[in-house]
Amino acid sequence: MESGNKNSSFNEWLLGCSKEHKIMLVKKAIEENNVGVYFALTKIFLDTPISQGGIASHEIPSPADENLHVDYHTSQFKYGKE
Repeated sequence: MESGNKNSSFNEWLLGCSKEHKIMLVKKAIEENNVGVYFALTKIFLDTPISQGGIASHEIPSPADENLHVDYHTSQFKYGKE
């Protein structure tokens, strides 16, 4: 199976999940300090129309809600302001 097909299958599965599950996955990425997964999930949800499984931007958990920001030198979430 090609990488493109794997991504397509994953996106199809992900977008078919309930909104609650999608939000839980984003929150888990923040809790586990996984910046890459956070941005990958957020991009998928924002690039996809809501009618096809996307999520409105105001519904996606933000690291800022937890007083976190991205430290681009370490690619990790850090507490406090930049």
